[in-house]
Amino acid sequence: MATGYQDPFGAADYSAEGTRGLLEFLRDEYPRVYGAGAGLLGNTPYDTANAYSVFDPKRQAAFDAAQVAFPAGIAAEVIPGVRALKQPAMQLGKAGERLAERVVPQIMERGGMSAGLLDAFAPQPSFATAPAKKISAKQSGVANVKSKVTPITFDIGTPEGAAAFEKKYGRKPVHLMTEKQRVKEFGPAMAETPEVQLSDIRSRQQLAIPGGFDGPPMTLADQAKISAQAIDYNTLDPQLALDIHKRLVQSVDPGANPSDLELMNRLGFGITSGNAPITKNLVEWAQLRPRSSAEVSEWAGYSPVGPSGQIPGGANPMNTAINEAYGVQASGRGGTGVANTANRQYVSDLAKMMESNPDFFRRMPNEPEAQYVERLMNQVRGLGPKTGSLGFAMVEPQTSNISAIDRHIADLTREAVKANPATKAIYEQQMLNAYNLGQPKKNQRKTYAAARKLAGDNADVIEAEKFREVVSSPSSTKFIDAKTGQMRSTVPPHLANLPFYQPEFAQTIGPMYSEALSQIQQGGQKRGIGGFSNQWYDWDYQRSRAEPHAALNPMATSMKRMTPEEYKLVRDTFSQAGAMQTRKDPATGRLIPLKPTQDYRKLIYGSADPYALLGTAAAGAGGLGLLSMMQDEK
Repeated sequence: MATGYQDPFGAADYSAEGTRGLLEFLRDEYPRVYGAGAGLLGNTPYDTANAYSVFDPKRQAAFDAAQVAFPAGIAAEVIPGVRALKQPAMQLGKAGERLAERVVPQIMERGGMSAGLLDAFAPQPSFATAPAKKISAKQSGVANVKSKVTPITFDIGTPEGAAAFEKKYGRKPVHLMTEKQRVKEFGPAMAETPEVQLSDIRSRQQLAIPGGFDGPPMTLADQAKISAQAIDYNTLDPQLALDIHKRLVQSVDPGANPSDLELMNRLGFGITSGNAPITKNLVEWAQLRPRSSAEVSEWAGYSPVGPSGQIPGGANPMNTAINEAYGVQASGRGGTGVANTANRQYVSDLAKMMESNPDFFRRMPNEPEAQYVERLMNQVRGLGPKTGSLGFAMVEPQTSNISAIDRHIADLTREAVKANPATKAIYEQQMLNAYNLGQPKKNQRKTYAAARKLAGDNADVIEAEKFREVVSSPSSTKFIDAKTGQMRSTVPPHLANLPFYQPEFAQTIGPMYSEALSQIQQGGQKRGIGGFSNQWYDWDYQRSRAEPHAALNPMATSMKRMTPEEYKLVRDTFSQAGAMQTRKDPATGRLIPLKPTQDYRKLIYGSADPYALLGTAAAGAGGLGLLSMMQDEK
């Protein structure tokens, strides 16, 4: 096929044009290589596909390759430090040319497409062009970050590593402690509630539910027993699945009057709930979250600027320092490998504001949930309609009717948003924009119907992808009228007197997001649960497992921090079970169910008779024999 590019896989000579066009060449001629490289760098399939027109057949090839590579990129973290970088990997145009000019000589020197190519794919920080003035550690915030942990140097999953751990810390790793030892060291969050054995009438699975359905909220140990059984609601009687779900939601509820520390932790989780598997986010936040008011003050002191300020040179150096201080950096650099790309500066902003005016972060009596979230959105960067809703919903998880509409829930609600007269015109305009994007003028259409007809069989795929992208977009209006210097009348009253700073734009939850929420709320009403609880429940059907969200158990809020070695064992055990994968099963359209964890002690950091759970795991796996599993364990 004729092309305007020189082929870097076969040409011996590289023109300036070929060098500058490296990324464009890969995009246009090798979409699978392009997609795989993006996925390995932790870029989602959807972000990768956005480098192509929605009509381009290469778009699907790049998407498919990124979908395969993305889980490996998340797990392996191919490029050290890439998690802290925020820009999409596939930056073309002038930025792409600069990257190509930098990396092609490295590729040629090494004789092929190797480390240099991966560097070219790596997301570039917003301050990629060196500032004219050198930024000091104090100015960047790096000097404010003090180490909380030491790097990992051994694997506590081995006898040698466990012995090295005991020598280093003067105690056993928590997964080798008895329950009594765990409780003495970490408190009641590590206790185990007696189990109630249940048989599902639909699948005949035998399940062990700590405390049954009438017991107290689950402990961390109890929640890990749920995770270890790899419970898939899709295989259970719906009423049993709903009863289990209600227990999980009850167990993360902080109560009617949570402490300031509890609020900080739940809203902070909302900020850090980046584009990564939920289990990875939870393990990360378990490491990062402050355990006391003193640690909130530490977080408040990290950023050298105020809640609306910009760190000179960007926040990436401070982000990297915080990741390493808490041990969440890449495993190749002694961390647990769970860090995502969320900006830590925004958590520092939240801590500053919490210390200054904690009452602002409490929902006022009779205050509509959406207005509360909008107040947060307009003061705390990193809290938008989706992340702000998630943070608040975790404050009132059993009753909240607002929730995070991510891509999976967007798929469940799109048709209703499309059909509703109140949002139909907005939806169609957004889809028309998607259809026309990147098209030559002759192929652009003026109406939604005409554009959809032109798309043919690709129409539903295009619209689903676009809706996932735009459903969370807020509505916005300028705060100040340029002519009068006064606040605009379009600014809602509940945003008129914000205490920390006045943003340039007043942002509110958009109409499509509101309609998607309405659909989730209707489902909750039918099931007798809150809208957020219903969203969580639907999500667990999609991810093919009951997810306890154990990092948000209020019993763990002030529990002392464990070591990176222990968190890494938890992370690795979940990964081995399949909790870090994001690829859907083509046969079901859902995530692939987890594999049962034979020794649940590696998930709860505690000790009990592992063979007692082997029977439960065997039954939950639907056909694994107890004897065989015991022999494998031996």
